[in-house]
Amino acid sequence: MRAWGIVVLLTWLTVPTVAHAQLQAGWSEHELQSFTAGCEEAIVTPAKADFANAAAKAGDDKAVFPEKELRSSVQTMCACLARRIATTWTIRDWEFNDGSGTYLGQLIEEAFAGGRCKPEGLLSEIVSRAKGKHAK
Repeated sequence: MRAWGIVVLLTWLTVPTVAHAQLQAGWSEHELQSFTAGCEEAIVTPAKADFANAAAKAGDDKAVFPEKELRSSVQTMCACLARRIATTWTIRDWEFNDGSGTYLGQLIEEAFAGGRCKPEGLLSEIVSRAKGKHAK
Protein backbone atom coordinates (compact mmCIF):
# COMPACT_ATOMS: atom_id res chain seq x y z
CA MET A 1 0.00 0.00 0.00
CA ARG A 2 2.86 2.37 0.78
CA ALA A 3 4.32 1.99 -2.73
CA TRP A 4 0.89 2.84 -4.19
CA GLY A 5 0.78 6.04 -2.12
CA ILE A 6 4.20 7.06 -3.43
CA VAL A 7 3.07 6.44 -7.03
CA VAL A 8 -0.04 8.56 -6.48
CA LEU A 9 2.04 11.33 -4.92
CA LEU A 10 4.61 11.29 -7.73
CA THR A 11 1.83 11.32 -10.34
CA TRP A 12 0.19 14.27 -8.60
CA LEU A 13 3.49 16.15 -8.48
CA THR A 14 4.30 15.57 -12.14
CA VAL A 15 0.86 16.37 -13.57
CA PRO A 16 -0.05 20.05 -13.59
CA THR A 17 -2.38 20.61 -10.67
CA VAL A 18 -4.19 23.49 -12.34
CA ALA A 19 -5.46 22.33 -15.66
CA HIS A 20 -5.78 25.27 -17.99
CA ALA A 21 -9.12 25.26 -19.71
CA GLN A 22 -8.88 25.28 -23.46
CA LEU A 23 -8.86 28.65 -25.17
CA GLN A 24 -12.01 29.46 -27.10
CA ALA A 25 -11.91 30.00 -30.88
CA GLY A 26 -9.80 32.91 -32.05
CA TRP A 27 -7.66 33.25 -28.95
CA SER A 28 -3.92 32.55 -29.00
CA GLU A 29 -1.07 33.20 -26.62
CA HIS A 30 -0.31 36.33 -28.67
CA GLU A 31 -3.90 37.57 -28.16
CA LEU A 32 -3.60 36.90 -24.42
CA GLN A 33 -0.34 38.84 -24.22
CA SER A 34 -1.87 41.72 -26.17
CA PHE A 35 -4.93 41.83 -23.91
CA THR A 36 -2.75 41.68 -20.80
CA ALA A 37 -0.54 44.53 -22.02
CA GLY A 38 -3.56 46.68 -22.85
CA CYS A 39 -5.18 45.96 -19.49
CA GLU A 40 -1.93 46.80 -17.71
CA GLU A 41 -1.59 50.15 -19.50
CA ALA A 42 -5.27 50.98 -18.87
CA ILE A 43 -4.60 50.71 -15.13
CA VAL A 44 -1.01 51.94 -14.74
CA THR A 45 -1.12 55.00 -17.02
CA PRO A 46 -4.00 56.78 -15.25
CA ALA A 47 -2.64 55.71 -11.85
CA LYS A 48 0.67 57.33 -12.71
CA ALA A 49 -1.08 60.55 -13.77
CA ASP A 50 -3.23 60.55 -10.61
CA PHE A 51 -0.14 60.03 -8.48
CA ALA A 52 1.67 62.93 -10.18
CA ASN A 53 -1.37 65.20 -9.72
CA ALA A 54 -1.73 64.26 -6.04
CA ALA A 55 1.99 64.80 -5.43
CA ALA A 56 1.86 68.20 -7.14
CA LYS A 57 -1.22 69.20 -5.17
CA ALA A 58 0.52 68.20 -1.93
CA GLY A 59 3.67 70.07 -2.98
CA ASP A 60 5.71 66.87 -2.84
CA ASP A 61 8.27 67.11 -5.62
CA LYS A 62 10.23 64.14 -4.24
CA ALA A 63 7.39 61.60 -4.52
CA VAL A 64 8.34 58.61 -6.64
CA PHE A 65 5.66 56.58 -8.38
CA PRO A 66 6.16 52.86 -7.57
CA GLU A 67 5.74 51.80 -11.20
CA LYS A 68 7.70 48.54 -11.06
CA GLU A 69 5.76 47.25 -8.04
CA LEU A 70 2.41 48.35 -9.43
CA ARG A 71 3.07 46.90 -12.90
CA SER A 72 4.02 43.57 -11.38
CA SER A 73 0.77 43.20 -9.44
CA VAL A 74 -1.38 44.64 -12.25
CA GLN A 75 0.21 42.31 -14.81
CA THR A 76 -0.62 39.27 -12.69
CA MET A 77 -4.28 40.26 -12.37
CA CYS A 78 -4.58 41.23 -16.05
CA ALA A 79 -3.03 37.94 -17.22
CA CYS A 80 -5.53 36.05 -15.07
CA LEU A 81 -8.43 38.09 -16.48
CA ALA A 82 -7.19 37.55 -20.04
CA ARG A 83 -7.03 33.78 -19.57
CA ARG A 84 -10.43 33.73 -17.91
CA ILE A 85 -11.97 35.70 -20.78
CA ALA A 86 -10.25 33.58 -23.43
CA THR A 87 -11.50 30.33 -21.90
CA THR A 88 -15.06 31.64 -21.53
CA TRP A 89 -15.82 33.53 -24.75
CA THR A 90 -14.65 33.18 -28.33
CA ILE A 91 -12.67 36.19 -29.41
CA ARG A 92 -15.50 37.15 -31.78
CA ASP A 93 -18.12 36.97 -29.01
CA TRP A 94 -15.88 39.01 -26.74
CA GLU A 95 -15.22 41.70 -29.35
CA PHE A 96 -18.87 41.98 -30.43
CA ASN A 97 -20.60 41.58 -27.09
CA ASP A 98 -18.43 43.42 -24.61
CA GLY A 99 -18.10 46.75 -26.33
CA SER A 100 -19.70 48.38 -23.30
CA GLY A 101 -17.27 46.65 -20.94
CA THR A 102 -20.09 44.94 -19.05
CA TYR A 103 -18.46 41.52 -18.78
CA LEU A 104 -15.02 42.93 -18.05
CA GLY A 105 -16.49 45.24 -15.42
CA GLN A 106 -18.15 42.27 -13.72
CA LEU A 107 -14.92 40.26 -13.79
CA ILE A 108 -12.95 43.17 -12.32
CA GLU A 109 -15.57 43.76 -9.61
CA GLU A 110 -15.39 40.08 -8.70
CA ALA A 111 -11.58 40.23 -8.58
CA PHE A 112 -11.59 43.37 -6.43
CA ALA A 113 -14.06 41.68 -4.07
CA GLY A 114 -11.49 38.91 -3.52
CA GLY A 115 -12.76 36.47 -6.13
CA ARG A 116 -10.94 34.86 -9.00
CA CYS A 117 -8.07 37.00 -10.34
CA LYS A 118 -8.00 39.04 -7.13
CA PRO A 119 -5.26 41.66 -7.04
CA GLU A 120 -2.14 40.96 -5.05
CA GLY A 121 0.84 43.02 -3.97
CA LEU A 122 0.68 46.79 -4.34
CA LEU A 123 -2.55 46.73 -6.35
CA SER A 124 -4.23 44.80 -3.54
CA GLU A 125 -3.08 47.44 -1.03
CA ILE A 126 -4.40 50.25 -3.23
CA VAL A 127 -7.78 48.53 -3.70
CA SER A 128 -8.05 47.93 0.06
CA ARG A 129 -7.30 51.58 0.83
CA ALA A 130 -9.83 52.74 -1.78
CA LYS A 131 -12.51 50.47 -0.28
CA GLY A 132 -11.79 51.95 3.15
CA LYS A 133 -12.24 55.49 1.84
CA HIS A 134 -15.55 54.61 0.16
CA ALA A 135 -16.86 52.87 3.26
CA LYS A 136 -16.55 56.02 5.36
